[in-house]
Amino acid sequence: MKYENGLRYKLMILKRYGFHIKKYLLNNSVRDFYAKRCENVKTRNIEMYEEIFSFIDGKNIDMDRFYYIYFEMGECLMELKRYGEACRYFEIAIDNVITESYKKNKSKFKSSHYNLFLKDYSKVIECFLKAGEFDKADYYNNLNMYCENKYNISSEDMGNLYASFGAKNKAKKYYDKKIYELEHMPIIRHRDYDPYVDGYLKEEYDEEVRKQKAEINRIYEKIDSL
Repeated sequence: MKYENGLRYKLMILKRYGFHIKKYLLNNSVRDFYAKRCENVKTRNIEMYEEIFSFIDGKNIDMDRFYYIYFEMGECLMELKRYGEACRYFEIAIDNVITESYKKNKSKFKSSHYNLFLKDYSKVIECFLKAGEFDKADYYNNLNMYCENKYNISSEDMGNLYASFGAKNKAKKYYDKKIYELEHMPIIRHRDYDPYVDGYLKEEYDEEVRKQKAEINRIYEKIDSL
């Protein structure tokens, strides 16, 4: 059939498998509108995104598929140092792809799309800090920590961020957490026996202990400097 590779055939297949046809078409229209607007500007700007949001407004679309538009708007506002406004768009982006159940018990994402912006997640935390919204920075950082990914912000880095914005109590909280992590970090990793008993590899063991204590002292120095 002539239309086998066309839209009509796709819609027929989608309908057969229980997909919402109208929403599918609306999603496509938003995707096309976004692509065309991006093509027509040299640099992405606030006016472009406002036009896209006007097009989206009132449409029953899958919002988790378009989280990135809100995230990009947040980035634009952040570059203009409009941190409070940027935070609102970052919140929308995150809330569109995370379920309420995940927020409560850290059990399930609404969408795998969330993983696509995790590498830029530190921008969200930094933006909340620059807006002076320390509690929300804490909340969204903790929300992210339960996701198994390599982009988590370390306890020490969070302490450094809070310290740089003068939030001493928050900084101390994360430095204390880093100390706890260091104190409970296992030095011996062998499964069935302790190779350090009776002097075997004792020098290596003592060196690891020395390094651990040096790291702990380094964090204590950061706390004293607050």
